[in-house]
Amino acid sequence: RVDATGNEMLSFDLEVKRFRRFEDVTGADGTDGGLFSGVASMAASCAPVCDTARLSLGLLPVYFNGEVDFLVRMRGTNVSHLLTVIVQPVNQAPRFEILPGLEVPEGAQNVVVSGFVYGITGAEVVRAEGLITSILDEANQWM
Repeated sequence: RVDATGNEMLSFDLEVKRFRRFEDVTGADGTDGGLFSGVASMAASCAPVCDTARLSLGLLPVYFNGEVDFLVRMRGTNVSHLLTVIVQPVNQAPRFEILPGLEVPEGAQNVVVSGFVYGITGAEVVRAEGLITSILDEANQWM
């Protein structure tokens, strides 16, 4: 096969071997675990030699991160390679748990509630603590 400029085109078959989504969702069911939309594809245009190929992936759902292992096979040959695509968490919304009830005596000053927020994951803890501090500062204005 050749492209519009007469350069040879190489096609590849991609097979998903494994995925890891977020910190703890893994699988080897032949899918990417919902990390990408659509079907991944790869092709190379050789001008005159093939030194690069283009991997095309669908857009990510918002906040998704993880990794996918693709077995890439050059069509019509025995050439194959395992390719890992890693999607780093960027601007991940923090997740945390909060005590279900909080009692502060009326008129109390400088009350410390140990363990008010716990189980912080999904973002850098510093950012999450900054968000929680911001929430608490805002709450203090209403007390």
